[in-house]
Amino acid sequence: MARGYAALIGVNTYTDDITHPSLEYAVSDAISVYAFLTHPKFTNLSRDNVRLLLTGTDTWLRQEATAVTKKLAQNYGLEVPADFADDVVRRHLPPTI
Repeated sequence: MARGYAALIGVNTYTDDITHPSLEYAVSDAISVYAFLTHPKFTNLSRDNVRLLLTGTDTWLRQEATAVTKKLAQNYGLEVPADFADDVVRRHLPPTI
């Protein structure tokens, strides 16, 4: 297992939409990077060493992680653990912006 730490930030919406317009893919991109960082074929970081700062409800994050899982499998043949979506929800810390 690789040694190291990572903090991944995915913020799609801000409280001030005028100054900071909403983004569409920041959360799914952060989830995708998390999948690669913790996958044994790649850097194999311990899940305990990666923090996710994501916007969204637990339900929406679970749906987003499931969608990312399907895309990674289709596009890259990357299989993630069965509990991946639940793990994303468990490990995310909602940012205060």
